[in-house]
Amino acid sequence: MRLDYNGQPMFYLKLFADFEEIEKRKAFIENYGSIKQEEEETFFGVREETLDEKKPTAKYGREGQDEYRRKLLEECPFCPITMINEESLLIASHIKPWAVSDSKERIDPNNGFILSPLYDKLFDRGYITFSEDKRVSISNWLSRQVKDRIGIKENQIFQFLPMNNDRAKYLEYHRDTVFKG
Repeated sequence: MRLDYNGQPMFYLKLFADFEEIEKRKAFIENYGSIKQEEEETFFGVREETLDEKKPTAKYGREGQDEYRRKLLEECPFCPITMINEESLLIASHIKPWAVSDSKERIDPNNGFILSPLYDKLFDRGYITFSEDKRVSISNWLSRQVKDRIGIKENQIFQFLPMNNDRAKYLEYHRDTVFKG
């Protein structure tokens, strides 16, 4: 921890392993180098292929995610916190995490929000959560400096945050299980 001239912490160093990202890239990691190996199996630059030959394919997306994202964007085509509406910068964020959701919950648009990357990460890691009345709660695990810099305040209301009874139930799970109060 480094202190500023007032003796206040300037930053913290924490190490995290992003196991979700590792899992997403697992197929790439396992097949690394296979393309170069295939190139070496050519005869005078022409590769002989057989009809029975099957190459391993990497599946990077989660099944049903395109439809899930599309439905979330139809409901709210922007981040309700930042108001960013560039789709390439928005993430379909699960309220109840994918890893603990059943197959129906994983593709239920009520189990999600469209968020910009910073707020998706804060929400996904449990550093922020929301109440049924659209108020944000910010985790005490974040330093005062980070809280000051993320651009939102405790109990701030986000009027464009989509809310209904189903989302409220998912948010109850998020507050009780994911949020680091």
